[in-house]
Amino acid sequence: MTQQLDGARLLWALRSTTGRRLTATIMDGPLGRALQLRHARDILETFYSFFGDDPLLSRADQIRGMLEKDGWTADDEEAQAISSRSAAMSRPEAHR
Repeated sequence: MTQQLDGARLLWALRSTTGRRLTATIMDGPLGRALQLRHARDILETFYSFFGDDPLLSRADQIRGMLEKDGWTADDEEAQAISSRSAAMSRPEAHR
């Protein structure tokens, strides 16, 4: 799953067996391209790359693999909600 989010790219959203949700996005950051891992609105970790998205995609895949081994599953509901909020914020009437 990859979705564009107002200049950022949502890579995945996962849910734990206890209902916690994590998302991984790639975006432009102050030091280059950045991979952010979020729990709700809190940023848990940020990784930067000066060499494009490939190192960030690799790191996101590693993290996703570790989480899936611990029982985390794809959270398509959260990914859809994020995509909907982003689309609403990008409409001109949302900024009035």
